Amino acid sequence: MLLSNKINKFIFFLSLISLIILTILNLNTCFKLPPYGYINGYSSLVYSKKFCIKDYQAKVIFETNSEGARILKDSDSKEFVKVFGDSQALGLDVKNKADHYLNKIFPNKNFLIYAAPNNGPYEVLNSLELNVQDYDHIILTFNASTDFFRIGNDWNMYQHVHLSLNSANLLSLFPLFYDFYKLIIFYKNDYQSKIFNNIQMQNSFLEIKNETLLKNTDLYFEKLNHLILKKKLSFEFIITHPYWLYDSLDDSLALNNNVSSKYEDLIFEISLKYPNIISSKPQNYLNIERLTYDKRHLRSSIFSFNN
Repeated sequence: MLLSNKINKFIFFLSLISLIILTILNLNTCFKLPPYGYINGYSSLVYSKKFCIKDYQAKVIFETNSEGARILKDSDSKEFVKVFGDSQALGLDVKNKADHYLNKIFPNKNFLIYAAPNNGPYEVLNSLELNVQDYDHIILTFNASTDFFRIGNDWNMYQHVHLSLNSANLLSLFPLFYDFYKLIIFYKNDYQSKIFNNIQMQNSFLEIKNETLLKNTDLYFEKLNHLILKKKLSFEFIITHPYWLYDSLDDSLALNNNVSSKYEDLIFEISLKYPNIISSKPQNYLNIERLTYDKRHLRSSIFSFNN
């Protein structure tokens, strides 16, 4: 009986210590990517949360409002403008508003960024329906790394975003569990929405004729303009160039001439038809550290705009 009591006490204290250690680890653990989920046909960050994500050895602090928008501000006196897009617009490496590429174009605005991983252009339209007011002035971003594929017929957000926003909010209380769950889903997913490397992304882009990409772009802008007119919005449209324009050469990245030439032709055709679009200008060479921690986004600081 005495031995049994000692064993029970040992199990209790071991469980208590394990719980304390796990709690401390959770409090000091950053997410690999911001926690997000689907709601009303679009992808959103968890709402009303403050958390950090990994950026190599550094931490990037995120704060979201009650609608899941990332708050980036450098002054309480500046007006907020709503920004819509995907994870490139979020600024996975951005610690301060001054570091975000949009600050180069809109230095006198604070940002509310309605963006999340796998939130494609058509998902943005669904978000606009719920998160803007009539007569708002907004910023729309287009991540050319992924969004040209997402405006095609094969894209389905729910094949890539497996958690509802309510579930993501709950799991986000425990970063270790959240990342572990996302890892399990990643490898269990029958649809095989795996991370493509640069060569695969380049080949996918080269396989699609620019005429097809232009047609898909026109269809998207038809639906966008319908919504803009309905809600009487004014907007800026920003295209950021793809991370897969580059080939890896040891510790450097160099433009792939074949891929970049096709991309430049595409952007030129789009700019002729939609002259108010602002697009970033790729550099010929970059250090490989100009990619973010996940190697699927360009760091915000590298984007420059001549428009």
